[in-house]
Amino acid sequence: MAAYQRAQASAMQNKLSTTYHQLLRDTYTQPTVKALQEIRAHLLAAREHCHHQLLDLKHIINGYQSIGEEFTRLLEEYEGLVAEIENKQWALNELKQSQ
Repeated sequence: MAAYQRAQASAMQNKLSTTYHQLLRDTYTQPTVKALQEIRAHLLAAREHCHHQLLDLKHIINGYQSIGEEFTRLLEEYEGLVAEIENKQWALNELKQSQ
């Protein structure tokens, strides 16, 4: 009984597969299939490119994260010094113009 059911299920699977392929053949013409293949290739290439970009960006982020808190503190100090220099340059320019 089990062997009969397996054979029947296999036959049904084969029939479904055949119907599926006939439907594809009837739906898509040869030029359409070629165009779809080209679109698929383009999309796969774009996906691969994006994947590589993502890996590169993750690598860069890991590099910044590995630098640590000391680097962040130095950046904040640098930012403060640049602002102070700009402020003093502005004050000097104002002083020169008022003389």
